[in-house]
Amino acid sequence: MTKLLLGLFSNTWNPIWDLKEKNFANESVSHKHVGSVLSRLWEKEFQSGSEFELAVFQDTLSDPIDFYPTTYRRFMQIGIHLHDKIRNMFELGFEKGYEKVIFVDPILIFHSTNIPETIQNNWKEDSVLLMPDSQGKIALCGMEEEHFWQFENFEFQAKEAIVEILSDCNSKNISFQLLNSFELEQVEAKMKEAFQTNLY
Repeated sequence: MTKLLLGLFSNTWNPIWDLKEKNFANESVSHKHVGSVLSRLWEKEFQSGSEFELAVFQDTLSDPIDFYPTTYRRFMQIGIHLHDKIRNMFELGFEKGYEKVIFVDPILIFHSTNIPETIQNNWKEDSVLLMPDSQGKIALCGMEEEHFWQFENFEFQAKEAIVEILSDCNSKNISFQLLNSFELEQVEAKMKEAFQTNLY
C-alpha cells in the first residue's frame, strides 16, 4: 500500500461555485462546473506519477458532479461541520494503514502548481506540515498518526486556527514545518477567472 494519502474534499469550494452558478446559469454544468476545472488541474499536477495515493472525500459516494479520475479513491465525508469531516478524514486514513495523511483544500491548486514537490521538500520526519490561508485557516495539513491524536478535537477551518495549532505544537514539543500563507482573495480571483478562459 502507498504510505501517503492525500485527501481532497469535493465541496470546500461550494461558496465560489454558488457565485459562479449565478453568473453562468444558462451554461452547461458539465463544462462550467468548479469540480470539472479543479479535477483537470489536479490530474495535471499528478500526471507524472508520485508516491501519493489520492482520494476524494464526497458528500455521498455517488456524487453526480464528481469529475476526478477513477484512479482516485473515494470516501464519504463523515460529520456535520467541515472541521469534523477533516478530523474524520485523518482518522480514516490511519485506520486504513497509511503512515502519513495530508489534507489539501483543492482550491490550493490556484496558488501553487508544485504541491507534490512542496510537500516532499518541506515535510520532515516526525513533524506536522502546515499551510494557512491569509485568514489563518488551514489549507494544507500533513500529519503522522502519533501526532493526530494530539489534535483530534482541533477546528482546522476556524479563523486564526494556525495560531492555536502552532501553540499546541510548541507546548507538546511537536516539531512542525510552516509553509508561507497565501492570499485567499487572490486564489479565489484566479479560480473565478478560470471560468472565462480555456481552463474548462
